[in-house]
Formats: sequence, C-alpha cells, structure tokens
Amino acid sequence: MTNTLSLSRGKNSAINPSKNTIIFEAFLLFFIAFLCTSCNTVRTFDHQGDVIDEMTREPISGVKIKLTCYKNRLFHGSDLLREIETMSDKNGKFTFSANQLSECSWLGTKVQKEAYVRRMRYGDEEHALTSAYIPVRFFLAKETDFNRLQLEDNLRRSPSSSDYYRSNVSFLEAIKLAKTDVEISMVKRHYCERLMKLWEALPIQDKDKRLTYSSYDRSSNSIHEIKQTDVVKYCEKNT
Repeated sequence: MTNTLSLSRGKNSAINPSKNTIIFEAFLLFFIAFLCTSCNTVRTFDHQGDVIDEMTREPISGVKIKLTCYKNRLFHGSDLLREIETMSDKNGKFTFSANQLSECSWLGTKVQKEAYVRRMRYGDEEHALTSAYIPVRFFLAKETDFNRLQLEDNLRRSPSSSDYYRSNVSFLEAIKLAKTDVEISMVKRHYCERLMKLWEALPIQDKDKRLTYSSYDRSSNSIHEIKQTDVVKYCEKNT
C-alpha cells in the first residue's frame, strides 16, 4: 500500500510540473502578443511629407491626402478606427499629427487632385516609408503627362538582353502607350533596330512559329507578343 502511494505521488510530481510549464508558456505567449500589438500602435512624432509633380518636379498644392487608420485586433485581423484627411499647402507640404495617428497599426493612403493621377514609384528612395506605411513623398502627374511617363518607364525598364521574346513583349506594351508622333518615334528608336537584329539571330524553327501566332493569355484575354510581320509594319510605317 505504501509503495503504491509513493508511486502515485511520483507520477503526480512528474505530471504537475509539465502542466504548470504549459500554462506558463501559454501565458507568456499571450503577454508577448499583447505587448507586440501595443507596440505597433504607439506614435510619438508627427508625420510630414510633400506632393511632387513627377514631370516638372514642382510641388503641388491643394492635394487631398486621405488616410484610413486600422487597429490590429489582439489575435487576428484588424478594425477600421478612423479616417483622416489633410491638404497639401502652397509648397506641397502636408502633416499628420502624432495624435491623429495614435493607435493606428497600419494605414491605407489615397491622394487626390482633379486632373492629376498618382504615380507609384516602388523602389524609389524618395518613397521611403515612415510612420507605418505613409510615404514621405507622393508623386502625381497631370493626366495629359501620365501616358508619356508610363512610356518612359517602359523604355527605361526594357530588357537589354538578347532575348527576342522579352524584348517583343516590352515592345508590345510600348506601342499601346505611344499615342503622339513624338512617342511613336521614341518607341521606334528604342526597339526597332534591336528587334530586327534579334529576329535575324533566331533559329528557323522559332521564326516559323512566331510568324504564325502571338502568345495569348486566356485568363486575361490579352496578347503578350506581337507577330514579327506586325513588328516590321510598325517600324516601317511613316519612315
């Protein structure tokens, strides 16, 4: 009987510390999660930035900057806390106070001005993020300039490799953007000679294939490659 009781106590002494450890670890994780959630919402400084015309590099006044403030829930998801608006001044500057941004775990941004379009410049150092997802600089372009800027982006990013397909895809994007005679000339100077040389270097089987079809994406119902015969037509037109 004594041996049995001792054995029982021995089992309990092995089990109870394990239970206590589990409870302690669960409490510790809960406490850390609570602290992390709180840390995300503490703000002790104002956020300042500006709005710039990407074409002229001049500040733009009278731009409405709207922030949508969300607060993280304790365990999962987030809730809309408030919406905040301000306007850029005559120097294109805007400010959100620390008090306005308090308790915001993350923020959505919207920038609006009549006849302007926002330009997204990912990777630009001037677009560094501070104050949890608010850019320090917003770039806008007039609607009349927007297409030209998109085309310049295309020409700047176009592949410089000897890959005919990649160059062809970029060329197709460029001719969709080019509207004016000046823009069409830009596309021709940038692409035509290169595409002709790359075409001549292709194996005969690839030439036969690309003379008869264009790459087609059924999911988006769009063509991703232009036939070489159409490349030639575009490059030779009005030259």
